[in-house]
Amino acid sequence: ASDPNSGGRQVVNQFSDRITLNATSVLRDGKIFDFAIAPTAQFFLRDESGARLGATAVARWDWGRNSLGTTLGWTAATHASPTNPAGIADWSVGYGRRLAAEGALGHFTPHTNLQIEKATGVQRQISIFEGIEYQITHRIAVDVSGQHYGLGSGAVDHQAVIALTVHFGKISN
Repeated sequence: ASDPNSGGRQVVNQFSDRITLNATSVLRDGKIFDFAIAPTAQFFLRDESGARLGATAVARWDWGRNSLGTTLGWTAATHASPTNPAGIADWSVGYGRRLAAEGALGHFTPHTNLQIEKATGVQRQISIFEGIEYQITHRIAVDVSGQHYGLGSGAVDHQAVIALTVHFGKISN
């Protein structure tokens, strides 16, 4: 994160200010179209108190090596403050394409996303993300992305993020 209000350009590196937990439940797992809901809970580690609770709906279309997805989410604060709005709604759309059908390049998927977010009492924010995912195994992936929050607002925040995804498999009946 960078702080343009520090009288210069000061770069601050730090661990996240929250931990987010999602429990995604796939409601439709088709060959081309998937739909899921993901209840979420965010717990603050510093600078805030309480938590954010909500859910996200996820839809994804796959064809060939291409994926197109969209999300619609909403969270509410258990303790609202000037930096933790009472409600946040967001919509995003993203596209990714695996570089090859198989082989070494078949593990890499470049992607890009557009997000529009509206928080209670705050102007709408537009953000763009781009990155590349590396599928280590069928169940484990690492993603490296650049994130650009608040485009057009005059206070753009640029971040580099490394994410780990672990798929624990389907719960059997």
